[in-house]
Amino acid sequence: MKYIQYFAAFLLYILLQSCKKDPAEGSSLLASVNVINALAIEDNTDMRVNFTGQKVYYSDVLPHSYFENDGKNNFNGAIAYGVPTNVDLPLKIVKYTDTSTLIYNNTIRFETGDIYTLFMPGDTNVIDPI
Repeated sequence: MKYIQYFAAFLLYILLQSCKKDPAEGSSLLASVNVINALAIEDNTDMRVNFTGQKVYYSDVLPHSYFENDGKNNFNGAIAYGVPTNVDLPLKIVKYTDTSTLIYNNTIRFETGDIYTLFMPGDTNVIDPI
């Protein structure tokens, strides 16, 4: 009989704990940023993108090509990135051939579930993100 009471108390404890709701942490929720590489650079149009907010070695970052395939349209230069929300996130992009110079540097606060697009047109001298 004593074991049944312990078992019932344990079950009651488990049931009460499972009903407890934890608030969602804002940084674990995501938004989406579609980056479209439309740079008209003669030699190499690849970019390297850092949306992590961390310091990175751009030589370790995979290149984002002008001929990138997102799986929806062939070679449209678009790739979608999941980014954390409700935090100020620095967005940094460098050219593949010159990782020491930022071609895009901005800090944005993304809202949960929203979809953003960063269109990167231009040439070697003038890159005009939209």
